[in-house]
Amino acid sequence: MTGGMGRAGGSLLAGMAIFLLAWTGTGWATDIQVTATVDKTTLSLEDSIQLSITVRGSQSAETPELPPLPDFRVISTGTSSSTQIINADIQVSLTFSYQLLPLKEGQFTLRPARVVVDGKTYSTEPIPLTVAAPRNTGRARNVEAFVETYVSNAKPFVNEQVVYTFKLYRKADAQNLNLDMPYDQQYFRKMDLGKSKRYTQVINGVEYEIHELSVALFPIKPGRVELPPALLEMDLLYRSRQGFPGRSPFDPFFDDPFFGSRSKIEHKVLRSKPISLE
Repeated sequence: MTGGMGRAGGSLLAGMAIFLLAWTGTGWATDIQVTATVDKTTLSLEDSIQLSITVRGSQSAETPELPPLPDFRVISTGTSSSTQIINADIQVSLTFSYQLLPLKEGQFTLRPARVVVDGKTYSTEPIPLTVAAPRNTGRARNVEAFVETYVSNAKPFVNEQVVYTFKLYRKADAQNLNLDMPYDQQYFRKMDLGKSKRYTQVINGVEYEIHELSVALFPIKPGRVELPPALLEMDLLYRSRQGFPGRSPFDPFFDDPFFGSRSKIEHKVLRSKPISLE
């Protein structure tokens, strides 16, 4: 009796093994496809591009070799993988994600990226891009957010302190702020002036929340020099109450950004104007 059950169990296992081998042999996709996609092809200097390079048919691809991108700042935002079973067909993919921040206006072509998969090199298709000037800039246009920079003295002497101040004006909530205030280290040495300030100000009848940060620059040699635009990268949070005419005690809880159904997040890159010093 025991031997009979053993033979039956062995036959069953053998049958399952044959089925799995047959399914695996026909189910795994063998064609490799490598594609590059972006979330937009037309944008302004305030926006960013989400670039995704996806490898379908394998999860063992090497990190993509991106083309030269001198007109963009490139930030890797991670890698994700996916496995799906559709009609006994196993489909796998691997996606490399990047954020591209434009540095100037113009017409550009995102040239092919190259990806090595199992020793073979694949290339993506080129993607045309258009970068326009910011749609709204400055306090006169009553925009959701804008930035300004200024100096205490545009014609300092050598070793004289120049206070370089950055201001963010915003109406919407902001998070994930990242500020870059570049300067030429051949012409200046820098000293921090303490923590940033935060206060409100009414401009053209509109109240703005203001973030202010100042640093001290000391010119170390004479000449004309330009302070490049300060660059602020951040997420603006727009809260929406459409479809919720009444307020309840639970509203503050559901207003949390974790509950995305009641808010919209927009990634922004704001630039100030360059400043010339003599």
